[in-house]
Amino acid sequence: MFEIHYTSKTKAESAVDEIKKSLSIEPNLAIFFLAGNLSKSPEKVRLNCNSICVPVEGIITPKGIWSTGVLALAIDSEAWVQSFEGDASNVYQKLREAKKGEFNLLIYPLLFFKNRIQLIRILLKLKRTSEIEKVSRIFEETIYPMNTMLRAFRDEEKTAVAMNLFPLEFGVGIPKISLNGKVLGRKVLCVSFKEKLDCEFTDAFPERGKSFEETAEILANELVNAKKVSIVKKGIAIKEIDGMSVREFLRKQGLIMRENVEKDLSREKFFGATPYVLCLISKETHGSSALGLMDYDLKFYPSFFDTDVFYDKALFAGEFIRRGIERVLEEVHEADFAIIDQNFMLMFEERIVEISKILNGYGVITLSSYTGKLSKNFMSEIERNVCANTTETMLFLKFK
Repeated sequence: MFEIHYTSKTKAESAVDEIKKSLSIEPNLAIFFLAGNLSKSPEKVRLNCNSICVPVEGIITPKGIWSTGVLALAIDSEAWVQSFEGDASNVYQKLREAKKGEFNLLIYPLLFFKNRIQLIRILLKLKRTSEIEKVSRIFEETIYPMNTMLRAFRDEEKTAVAMNLFPLEFGVGIPKISLNGKVLGRKVLCVSFKEKLDCEFTDAFPERGKSFEETAEILANELVNAKKVSIVKKGIAIKEIDGMSVREFLRKQGLIMRENVEKDLSREKFFGATPYVLCLISKETHGSSALGLMDYDLKFYPSFFDTDVFYDKALFAGEFIRRGIERVLEEVHEADFAIIDQNFMLMFEERIVEISKILNGYGVITLSSYTGKLSKNFMSEIERNVCANTTETMLFLKFK
């Protein structure tokens, strides 16, 4: 049994008290989605059961979309929680060996720096390293690539949804995820349910093509000033675009956005979104994932995907959705719970509230990826039955 409750209270004790009073079940698991100031102190929000706190960019209710408050998912069902720690390769192996449910929810920071010391240490290692394979392994200390994390579930034909947390206002020690009052840092939580949940994935793109050229042409019609580029990449590291570093390439396009990555991250001034994307196209499915580009002075640029599945050519473009929010609203339907891509907030601003009117349920706004049953040839399917993108994705859940 599932219950969903929302409170606009901004103090942990008051929020928990209000949620407790509204419960009509005794949950064995509670997942709290925190927006606004409460996301900075998740350890204060919990019930007398397994309690997980997840920071999100926004909360959806039947009455609107909110940037503060707590959305509580109270669960009285056979489910178990596992926590995994280590670099991306180690966690992937642990996920392969883990006990899985018919439905699984992964919760983890897409990118995470424990403290400023770790940030400086990694930046120094990157400056001293010229081999792209080594750079990719260094990035694995801070990044959990979206497609890699889902392969373990895809291979066992289990449905899995991943919440790839990457706050729009990003900094050292952020995002904060907690389990039973303890902030986890850089770990992957896996919540597994014995029973299969009704889950539907979709994205706001047209269907992908059957070759690189077909998909590139489809994307070029959806994006602003799209141009084909060549890339040098390995694992989760990108060395060059058209023979230049990412910064040099962006500056050649006349784009200047950022100056000092260490200062921005330390002061939590890093804004985790950009309108300029590198559309990588899969060699396996000819689907595509969009990687946002910023012009920090980095010899190698980090990727949120394992790039080995993509061609060594891609599209560079400005992000855009033809027909705007109307295209998105066509994909939205009634559901008990939804996960909506956070970039829609930036694209459509106040019009995003129209999503809640159609959904007529609850949900959160964050990045997500998916493996499971698919209804069509989604653009964001970049490996067989693995859909991962950093923009324009939506997930809908129904609770029996």
